[in-house]
This record gives sequence, structure tokens and C-alpha cells, in this order.
Amino acid sequence: LERWQPSVLEIHNYPSSVWRESGRMRSPAGRLCFVYIGGVYAEKGVGAAAEAFQLLPEVIQRNSELHVFGEGDVRLIQRLRTMPGVTIHNGVTPAEFQKFTATHRCCGLALLANTPRYSLVGTNCTKLFEYLALGMPVIATRVGEFPLWIGSRQVGLLIDGDLNPQQLATQMQRLSEDDILFDKFSRNASALMSGNEMTWEHEWSRIDQ
Repeated sequence: LERWQPSVLEIHNYPSSVWRESGRMRSPAGRLCFVYIGGVYAEKGVGAAAEAFQLLPEVIQRNSELHVFGEGDVRLIQRLRTMPGVTIHNGVTPAEFQKFTATHRCCGLALLANTPRYSLVGTNCTKLFEYLALGMPVIATRVGEFPLWIGSRQVGLLIDGDLNPQQLATQMQRLSEDDILFDKFSRNASALMSGNEMTWEHEWSRIDQ
């Protein structure tokens, strides 16, 4: 937008610096947790994530978990509660989410569907930057700006925007089995978000001038 209209100031939904500081204090261990935070809706890939988890080989399911933090579609949430390996956390504050990720080995999910809203208007997705600020690898869709942020910076893996559960399961399995790749993505995520320009405080300073 800034390139097209000189009078436009585009503001990114970067997280406040407390997310980055929380990421620096993490000591993750234990089973791999695939995590999602945000509105629990089908177009945000929550249902696809749960279906993909059920497609994982049994040995990986035994050594990993899927955690959904948020509220939204009541029927979808009720269905998710019945699925093995899936845990729903309602009414969780950002601080509580940060506390959870501080001691768990996590991969963030940012699975926006390829709808006109996201593919044409863009994503500017807060949760993506929150995951990265916490030093978490991500799995996201090839929608909006996600490929630019994720693929070119080597912080995670991508799937198509049609939210195919099998394709997602393949990428989940890949991260589950490749510790070297997981750790590389984690380091790159922390490095990307280490600068002050990647915080909400910096973005707000661009407005408050």
C-alpha cells in the first residue's frame, strides 16, 4: 500500500516486546506440541489441524500433542474435544499462553484458508509474529504474505491454502522427525524477531510522531 499510495502508512501487527522477552526465557522440553492461538474457526485451519493430527503415524501421535487456545465456533470446539490428542484451552490470556510455551517444545500453526479476504487483501497475521517472537517454528499456508515471511526466511514449512489435512500431516510429521530442521527454524525465528523494529512499540512510534 505504501508503494502505491504515498499518503498511506502501513502498520504491521508485530507483537509487543514482552513476547520476544518471553521467548528468550524459554526452556522447552518434552513432547512436541502443535499449537494454535486465536479464533477457532474452520477458515483458520483449526479443524484441518485436528484432522491432520489424526492422520499422523501412531508413534508420532504418542509423542506429540495438539493444543488449541481460543474461542469461536461452538460446534467445532465441541467436535475437537472428542478427538484424541487434541486439547482445547478457552479463556487463555497471552501471558498464560507464553507460560505454556516456555516449558513446551512447540510448533505454531497459522493456517488461513485461501479466501478472497486473505489472498487478495492480505494477512498481517498477529499470531504468526507471536509464534516467531517466542522462537517457535511454524507451519502456515501459502496465503497472503506468509510465503514471503516463512519460506524466504527459513522459519517453517508451508502448505496450500485449501487446507488439505494430508498435506498438513506430512509437514507435521516432517518437523516431528527432523530435530535438526526444527532447531534451525527455531533459531531463525528468534533471530528474525530480535530487532526492535519487529515490535509493536516500534510500529506505534511510526504513528505517534
